[in-house]
Amino acid sequence: MAISRNNLVTQGLSGDVGGLLFRQVDGETIVSQKAVPSTVATEAQKVQRKRFQRAVIYARSETAASSETNEIYEAVAKKKKKKPHIVAVADFLNAPDIH
Repeated sequence: MAISRNNLVTQGLSGDVGGLLFRQVDGETIVSQKAVPSTVATEAQKVQRKRFQRAVIYARSETAASSETNEIYEAVAKKKKKKPHIVAVADFLNAPDIH
């Protein structure tokens, strides 16, 4: 992965060109090799996909407007400059250790 700064040719470019993928993250152009999807999923991949699916379901329910935890996730997300949904998914996948 490469970051392109102050390059008139790639500035603001997004999408794939040949085997390269251009995307915009926080105003910077990120260049990476285009991913080649695998046709066969291992057991570990299937387990991780299920876990991620549960994380997304959790995040949707916790960041819903009617949820009590929505305000908490919004406050944390604002500090981290991320979206509340992303913070909730990260919380599910990396549960905090409470002593």
